[in-house]
Amino acid sequence: MINILKKMNNWINNNSNKSIPEKVDKIPEILESKINKEKITKLETKQKVLKLIEKAENLTPEKMEKDLPNMKDHPDVRKAHFYENEIWRIGEEIRVLILEHKGLRKDDFINDKIINFCLNRNSKCGRESFIMLLWYKHNQKYAEKLASLIDDKYVYGHIIEGLNKLQVEGYCEKVSKFTNDKRTWVKKQAIKYVEKYCTQQHI
Repeated sequence: MINILKKMNNWINNNSNKSIPEKVDKIPEILESKINKEKITKLETKQKVLKLIEKAENLTPEKMEKDLPNMKDHPDVRKAHFYENEIWRIGEEIRVLILEHKGLRKDDFINDKIINFCLNRNSKCGRESFIMLLWYKHNQKYAEKLASLIDDKYVYGHIIEGLNKLQVEGYCEKVSKFTNDKRTWVKKQAIKYVEKYCTQQHI
């Protein structure tokens, strides 16, 4: 169990762009509580996941809300709305739940719900953890829908990294625009995609 906890903490550190610093504050507590709980059945897990997605949907505003001002301690980082942090944590809770029944990663019903939630831009950065739930090669069928969010300032970095994770080509024109992005990690992901899938004629 200790090894699992370490792996999950490492995964979070490697995949969070820290655009919402507060969102990771309670992750260790979430992980510990989930690991210590008695294992539930695959069906029970699926039901919990679907309820969590519904909870995230209910937290999402009906209209796009105005951004909050940047943080005093991080002048280049926008302060997140409460619902963004809560939605992000829900996505992480789903990931932890699915670790007990990894077959649910290929559950079309769950993944359809997840992609549809990601397409609602009103939850802003909260969707990051939901987008990461689709970062598996078997989800290539969602690539087109994910790529449609590449112009979304709240999640575009996760979309580009997702295209790398999904190992899909065909998005050179869209991704190449970010090879000089001001955020280093996004720039690296864009360059990685271009170098692997694009030729000069595509750019």
